[in-house]
Amino acid sequence: MRGHRLAAVGVLIVALLAMMAPAFASGSAEKPPEITQPQRQEDPPERAERPATLPFTGSDLTAFVVAGAAAVGAGTVIARRARARSVRL
Repeated sequence: MRGHRLAAVGVLIVALLAMMAPAFASGSAEKPPEITQPQRQEDPPERAERPATLPFTGSDLTAFVVAGAAAVGAGTVIARRARARSVRL
């Protein structure tokens, strides 16, 4: 049984490393950036009136809280059932 667990953990680690591989391979086949003359920055145009509120850049936090609570609840149920099953054996 311990060998199966060790093999499963090994497969999981290899799968996670395989998913991260494209992030490390991004710079090998790309062309180097072209060197251009620096351009002079123009004076900024007249500032437009800013809105009174900040722009919405995130997502609804409620969905993440509900998903986290569901994950904790599912983990609790699984742990209790596993513990109850091991006591009966």
